[in-house]
Amino acid sequence: MIAPQAHIPAMKNLELTDDEAQALVRVIREAIDSDRFPLSPRIAVLRSILAQLRQEPARAPLPPLRNYVPPSKGRYRRRG
Repeated sequence: MIAPQAHIPAMKNLELTDDEAQALVRVIREAIDSDRFPLSPRIAVLRSILAQLRQEPARAPLPPLRNYVPPSKGRYRRRG
């Protein structure tokens, strides 16, 4: 059996102006924010589309973790 063809063929590259891209991002963001089920597969797809439309800038790397040094015994020594 042959699978039915999609109504809209797959688009590899949308050539949108900046205003069109901003409008599309705004509509997708509103759909994500107003959905009752934020972990649904539909919202996951919308988030992946949003990530492709709105490229996040590279984040600065986190500072290196500090080594834990336990407190000295002299400061917390029992008195008595």
